[in-house]
Amino acid sequence: LRRLRTDRIDLFYQHRVDPAVPIEDVAGAVRELIAAGKVRHFGLSEAGARTVRRAHAVQPVTALQSEYSLWTRTPEAEVLPTLEDLGIGFVPFSPLGKGFLTGKMDAATRFDRSDFRSTLPRFTPEALKANERFFDLTFREDVLDYIPPPPKGALSAHVTIIRGCNHHCTYCIVPTTRGPEVSRHPDLILKEIELLKQAGVVEVTLLGQNVNSYGKDQPGFPSFAELLRMVGGMGIPRVRFLTSHPVNFTDDIIEAIAETPAICRYIHLPVQSGSDRVLRRMAREYRRAHYLERIRKIREALPDAVLSTDIIVGFPGETEEDFQETLSLYDEVGYDQAYMFIYSPRPGTPAYKHFQDLPREVKVERLMRLIEKQKEWSYRRNLEWVGKTVEVLVRGEAKEEGFVQGHDRGNHPVLVPASQAPVPGLYQVEIKQATPHLLFGEVVGAEAPAPIPLPVA
Repeated sequence: LRRLRTDRIDLFYQHRVDPAVPIEDVAGAVRELIAAGKVRHFGLSEAGARTVRRAHAVQPVTALQSEYSLWTRTPEAEVLPTLEDLGIGFVPFSPLGKGFLTGKMDAATRFDRSDFRSTLPRFTPEALKANERFFDLTFREDVLDYIPPPPKGALSAHVTIIRGCNHHCTYCIVPTTRGPEVSRHPDLILKEIELLKQAGVVEVTLLGQNVNSYGKDQPGFPSFAELLRMVGGMGIPRVRFLTSHPVNFTDDIIEAIAETPAICRYIHLPVQSGSDRVLRRMAREYRRAHYLERIRKIREALPDAVLSTDIIVGFPGETEEDFQETLSLYDEVGYDQAYMFIYSPRPGTPAYKHFQDLPREVKVERLMRLIEKQKEWSYRRNLEWVGKTVEVLVRGEAKEEGFVQGHDRGNHPVLVPASQAPVPGLYQVEIKQATPHLLFGEVVGAEAPAPIPLPVA
């Protein structure tokens, strides 16, 4: 509860029970938490139920073939009496088949993994309205031991390195639904990337709600900066990462990018607002001065870095003066790209519960002004690339007839004549023309074309 920064959990679901811990101790802790009002419902998966069964010499069960894989089904008649003897009442519940959940529900419902995420919210709408917390932590098992097969015929791929988030921005539902940060073991990450390289992938993007926090939850794991160096030395030509948090974007990360050629000089660093007053209401944990100091460090070490950001327009309580501070910050940074949104209230978030939304017409009008600012700066930045030669990963047909499209190491969309890049792959492209959103160029050399014809003439 301390780690999750809350004093009450509406539903806590546990996938496994440590067989070395006496089940009586687990039951006692659960009873204590429920009695104290700290936990409203406690869930135990089928795997946990099997541990209980083994610990108490309950009769073995038969294995049944499910739609997804072979799972041991736990007859209620064998498990429920044992659990009831321990003072915990359970009802059937599990995202992987049949499990058990304490507390009184409207109905005891069985459902499988395919509709787990859509079915569970039926049990917790009142909790969300009351701003209580439900943490869907079933992804932890995938994080711990699952390596997805490499995509067939793909040149780029995404690799999850961390899930969950320890920050608690007032507009964001992620910490509520995904729980705290959980880092994948570095051996799994490196193994997955090695398989991708063997499959012909030339670009890997490391993913996480906050990749900069990688390893902080697991003593002995490398830091994110160390992981970048490790991945950058594996022979993948291009390595990118998303998303960063200004609080956790430390100097060692900047140094790792500068000193590792494979790491692309594209940095997405969400600011959300240029106003300290709004940042406080958002609970963003940094202020304008800190953010600009991070930008200064990046510019010093990586003068050719391409910078993009996220901005929320019309957050509750934002005044015209606050919005002007966002516009002035945009000018001070001079972003290459930006992802801009009007604030959208989400049930279950503190902002939804405590703040009054602004009129939609105010939010839309401010967004239109911000978009004009973005187009102005993106065009100015894109013009700087005209006449330069960049590495472009050509991936497929463009909307513009006769062109194929890819992106350079700075994440700029680049179009080249289809006749010059007949197959996907890495090409050296000289930029000839720029618009606010696109670069146009001509191929001057190919590095690693793939043996896959593009579906264009």
